[in-house]
Amino acid sequence: MNDSDTRGAQPIPDAETEPAAQGRNVIAVIGIDAYAHWPKLKNAVNDALGVQKLFVEKLGFAMPFPPLVNADATAAKIMALITDQLASALQPSDNLVLFYAGHGDTRVSMIGEREKQSGYIIPVDAKLENWADKIGTEWFLENLSQLPARHVLLIIDACRSGFALSGMNSYRSAVTYQETLARNISRNVISSARRNEDALDNGPLPNHSLFTGTLIEGLNWGAADLDRNGLVSAYELGLYLQQRVGQASASKQTPDFGSFHLDERGELVISLRDDTFDAVKARAFLAMLNHDVNALAPLVQQLTAQRPAAAETLYLQFRLRFMQNDYAGALAAVNQTLAVPFDDGIIPLSRADLEALTVQLPYWTPVLELSASALPLQIDFQIENASGEFENAPRGAFASGQIYQANDGAIARYRIENASAAPAHLYFLTVTPHGRFIVGPLLEDDDARIAGLAPHASGASQKFKIQGLPSVVENRILYAPQRISKLLFPATVAARGLDTIAPETIATLQMQPVWYKIVSDVTTLADASEIRNAYSRLTLDVLENESAGTDGDLASAL
Repeated sequence: MNDSDTRGAQPIPDAETEPAAQGRNVIAVIGIDAYAHWPKLKNAVNDALGVQKLFVEKLGFAMPFPPLVNADATAAKIMALITDQLASALQPSDNLVLFYAGHGDTRVSMIGEREKQSGYIIPVDAKLENWADKIGTEWFLENLSQLPARHVLLIIDACRSGFALSGMNSYRSAVTYQETLARNISRNVISSARRNEDALDNGPLPNHSLFTGTLIEGLNWGAADLDRNGLVSAYELGLYLQQRVGQASASKQTPDFGSFHLDERGELVISLRDDTFDAVKARAFLAMLNHDVNALAPLVQQLTAQRPAAAETLYLQFRLRFMQNDYAGALAAVNQTLAVPFDDGIIPLSRADLEALTVQLPYWTPVLELSASALPLQIDFQIENASGEFENAPRGAFASGQIYQANDGAIARYRIENASAAPAHLYFLTVTPHGRFIVGPLLEDDDARIAGLAPHASGASQKFKIQGLPSVVENRILYAPQRISKLLFPATVAARGLDTIAPETIATLQMQPVWYKIVSDVTTLADASEIRNAYSRLTLDVLENESAGTDGDLASAL
């Protein structure tokens, strides 16, 4: 990449011309599981249909053509969709999202001493050995770029589907940002993996790949709105997917994103700033993650007025009531949520999670109702540094007191010093931002777990990894002067329904809350404007890369 090929970020002044006329938002999807000659996939069709449902039912996109799935996704029909159907149906003011889930491949050619890599998507009827049966990404992007739509966003969930991508501009105000990006023509692409990477065929949502499940969650709940301005741009969505998928457990893929032929540095922008149910729901979700009860309460009230029986409304009622220490109300909301039908991924908890809560909430309510008090302990939340040593995490102000800061991906632990003259038996009860419970003994040392932390001694908890969206996590440290077996060895969910914790045992407990905030340790949206302008202008350049070829074992990868 030459320095002459890069572009610096150019701020756009707030004063602008008339807003561009807005046409339709259009979605087209392609998904292939049942390949004739390639290894079959599990979730590509579900991915395509799940994205279609999200964009049509949640984001208001039109679907002028039926999805191309399995036997319908031949090379001829895929090419006809782009060159004939979409070319005829789209208007200059329209916006198009085209989603493809299936196999991808890379062809490596040596030209003298240089390595040339060419990407391909694989139609349902392509043969393994025939490159002529596959659709080159260069043809794909060239023809997509010539469609009459103002904005074209291509999303590819396939192995080895990455490109050399360019970036877009940075803008000042949210209003100018939306209007400028909406006016300028854009040709953007987001790929699920780079050229030599496989893409996982399972992820956070049942029956969806890691990449597509993360995409659906990010748009369904507004988590992809990284700068919290109520707008999700194509670039912002790409950055969100790169961060979340790249850091996911067991992930060996890194999504890539940028622009291609005929791009004029605009972007497709999805607004979450209006008062539609889904826009309000997205704002409520962010307030929930930040444990901002004052912001969450009026948003839940607004959702209740709009759609009182929606699973999302009932779930957020559960979280709000829990945060307000109304555990009976929280349990009632859980039961109401279970009484309505909802698809996987509609809310962050599964139906099995909710069913577990119907048992866990009554069992743990006496413990949850303990008032906060200062324990005869010194408790420090620590983060492992680059040298492998633990040091106290930085702290900041929070509505409920002090809160620690922890980077996503960091290794953490608690350090405890017993300042009392008696042994300290210590346990923890963690409430995740989505509302799950984790309960158990706090100390790592087995002897200290059984006999308690000796007077004036210090100890440490087991190490754990900080992982999740930027959010606030609530930990409740429980202290007792004697061992409590039901906290040391928590019963299974099924057994809890047949048992209780005796009131006299609860009376011996004291509780001190400890809060930490998950902070992203990757590139922020504000910083990324400098990085994204360092990409080369043209998409399909010749790249020096590691060896790539056939997909190998693709039974569990796209």
